[in-house]
Amino acid sequence: MTHQNVLHVVLVRWNSPLGKDELEQLTGAVNAMPEQIPGILSIGTGPSSSPEGMERGFEWALAITFASEAARDEYLPHPAHEPVKELIGKRAAEVLVYDLNL
Repeated sequence: MTHQNVLHVVLVRWNSPLGKDELEQLTGAVNAMPEQIPGILSIGTGPSSSPEGMERGFEWALAITFASEAARDEYLPHPAHEPVKELIGKRAAEVLVYDLNL
């Protein structure tokens, strides 16, 4: 088993724009995860800030750095991850997930 950090990136294209309440609910659920899920080193969310314009319709991202692949694997079924998966799942037209060992 490797112990290198893992960057977990989730890109989302919404099926329609999120309302302020939905975005606040999603952001709150995301921001609660580091306190509840061991092995999260950093977390960030939001729209792209790239000047290149190569988002291909993806409007929102979640990026989490985990201490290890094992920490990432424990996060996936963790109860604190469920509200985030549920909110994204019910509103997303498309989701792309990419994990990178750092």
